Amino acid sequence: AIPLCDREDRQGNGKIKITDCYFIDDAGMKSKELISGLSGKLILEYEKSGQLNPQDLFVGVNFFDENDIVQTVIANDELGVKFDEIDNKGFFTIEFEKLAFRAGRYHYSLFISEKLNNSAEHVKLDVIQNAGEFLVAQGDFWGVGNVNRPKGFIMDVKMY
Repeated sequence: AIPLCDREDRQGNGKIKITDCYFIDDAGMKSKELISGLSGKLILEYEKSGQLNPQDLFVGVNFFDENDIVQTVIANDELGVKFDEIDNKGFFTIEFEKLAFRAGRYHYSLFISEKLNNSAEHVKLDVIQNAGEFLVAQGDFWGVGNVNRPKGFIMDVKMY
C-alpha cells in the first residue's frame, strides 16, 4: 500500500493534508487489529499549509465493511466538537471507549473540509477514499462470557 503522505488520488485544496493514519489498541500499541468491546483510537496525523478558521473545520471518517457498505460515520460536528486551534503539524484523535464493531475486515475514507457557514458548500481540504484498513477480532462486548458474532455494528440496546 502507498503511504498516505504519498497518495495522489486525493481531492481538496491541500490546506490540510492527512499524512498518516493508524490505530492504537487497548494496550496503547499501534495495531491493525482491534478487539470488539475494548478501547482503541484512530489517529489522523496532519500537516497544515494554509490559513483556515479552526471553528469551521469538519473532520469525518466513513467506515465500510468488506462489501463496501458504510457501517458508520464519525464526524466532529455530530459529536459537538469544535477545534480551538490547528497547529502546522498535529493530529486528530477518534477515541473508541468500547469498540462497537463486530469481528471482520473494515476500511475507511477520510473527509476534511471547511464549512464556512450553514448555507455554504463544504470546501474540500483533503478527501481520501480507502485511506486504510483494519481488522476487528471477536470480543466479549457485553461482558457476559460470550464472544459476539462477526459482521456489522453493535447496537447498545436492552432486551427483556
